[in-house]
Amino acid sequence: MEPKVTAPQMDGEKYIDMLRSELYNNDETYKRFFPDDLKRRYLNNFNLFDRDEDTYLNYDEVIELLNSINQVLLDKDLKFLFDALDKDKRGLVAYQDFEIIVYKKFRDDDKKAELINAFLILDKNETGILESDAFKEMLMGAGFRFTEEKADDFIKLFDPKSEGKFAWKEVIDTLYMTEKKPKKKPSKKKKK
Repeated sequence: MEPKVTAPQMDGEKYIDMLRSELYNNDETYKRFFPDDLKRRYLNNFNLFDRDEDTYLNYDEVIELLNSINQVLLDKDLKFLFDALDKDKRGLVAYQDFEIIVYKKFRDDDKKAELINAFLILDKNETGILESDAFKEMLMGAGFRFTEEKADDFIKLFDPKSEGKFAWKEVIDTLYMTEKKPKKKPSKKKKK
């Protein structure tokens, strides 16, 4: 088992429907992730990268736009999302599709921050080191509900020598691995 936060193991269309539902069916969620000033900025940037003014961006333009707003996704995550959003397979996404991509990134960042805070609760002295037993207790409670066996297996990933402690920042780095920026793929966008 290799823990990483990456493209989900589910049908792309179902995943997009889930993200779309989370984002657009709850005004509070939408306003939290896209307050008016941020939405205006993203829409203006989207329009700047839509050089042929057809209201769509191709894969390369989405990468450029994400880079311009300092939002980088794992290459496989972006490809998964882009392909799932590109229902007609023209190699293009609209602004609302772009919001789904950004929302997925923000959502992952929130989960990472929650995990860091959970580790900081256990690491009161902020040494970066956790006792395996304390982490096991957290995994078996606090909403994680791991069985003892699954908790032991998970801890072995980070404490393979059973030393009774591990560097929790390595857990974060492993779960939220960063890759190189996504590579541009050949454009299917037709120029006017």
